[in-house]
Parts: sequence; structure tokens; C-alpha cells
Amino acid sequence: YWVDNNPIPISLTRSYRVSLEDPRRGTVESVLASLAPGLHRVKVRAWDIFNNYSENETYFRVVGADSTIIVTELLNYPNPFSETTTLRFRHNQITEQPYSISIYAVNGSPVKTFTGKTNARTMEIPWDGRDESGASVATGVYVFQVRLAGENGQTQSAGSTIVRVR
Repeated sequence: YWVDNNPIPISLTRSYRVSLEDPRRGTVESVLASLAPGLHRVKVRAWDIFNNYSENETYFRVVGADSTIIVTELLNYPNPFSETTTLRFRHNQITEQPYSISIYAVNGSPVKTFTGKTNARTMEIPWDGRDESGASVATGVYVFQVRLAGENGQTQSAGSTIVRVR
């Protein structure tokens, strides 16, 4: 595998463990020590027994020792939606975090709020297109804001838009 733009590959062959349930699958675990805080890329190349290979890459973020809350990948699917949509976000905290998701009309009036605590790093909340009183919201553009509160009192928020169609 390759980390970031380093042209020198690192072999994981000795770390490969074949799956006992399916010999066509397996896993590799490797610690990437001493990476600076920020966005990084890992590219992996694997071969089969016929010497055919495939490559894939993924991106990840390293957070520094200050444990800053990062909220990313805000989206809702489907968007636009007519019946229901799922609000989704990711965060970088490992302990249980209180969160709130607030949906607003474009004029700023509140429509719906979801609150809770999560220790999952990826949250998905279904929304049926109804406001706090249970009435179906009108066709239009809405804004949703995710707010996460950390252990030391810090908060982080991020927002995105939702389109309702009929």
C-alpha cells in the first residue's frame, strides 16, 4: 500500500489473514504511526492467485491531540425527496456525544428537531417530512443543521439543504 503521495510501497503480504468462511476474502491490519493531523490517502493494490490485481484508495482524517470535534459528510438521501429522506452525518469523536439536528424553513422558522446521544461515528436519522406538530411540510427548500457537543464543552455545527417535492 501507499500512504499519501509516497512512491515507495509498503508490503502487507505477511499481515494478510484469509477468511475462514470464504477463502476468496481476507483482512489486513496495519498501524499508520506518526501521521500529521489532516487529510490523508491510502492506496491499496491486491493480487489474486492468477496474478490479476486491483487497486482502491480511501481518504481519512487524522485529528490532533486537542480532540477538536469535526462534523463531516452532511447529506440527505434522497434529495430531493417526496415521502421520506435520511439525514446523515459523520464525526470524529470516540465517546458518546449529545447531538441535535434542526430543520428550518428558508425564512429561518424552525420545522423539526431531533436530539439524542450517539457513540456511532456515522449517524442516520430518517425524516418523514413532517414538522413538530405532525403536519406535512410544504414543497420547498429547507436547511438542516447538525450540532455536536464535546466532553470539554466545545460544540461544532455544520449545515446543508434539503429539497421537498410532491
